[in-house]
Amino acid sequence: MMEVLLINGNLVKKMADKLEKKHPLLCLLIFQTAVALFLIAAVGGIALIGGGVIWLFYHFVGMI
Repeated sequence: MMEVLLINGNLVKKMADKLEKKHPLLCLLIFQTAVALFLIAAVGGIALIGGGVIWLFYHFVGMI
């Protein structure tokens, strides 16, 4: 199973390298967009957790 993952991972890496050499600006935009979406999701998740903790605190204290 691990060998299959390594072979597929190597194939994906070769394809990504080939695409990066052919279209460097496109790859840069795709990578930056992917990182931006990941960071938006991470910050949103942290904000939801923080809001939930604050809500639980006020709920248990009896302010809500």
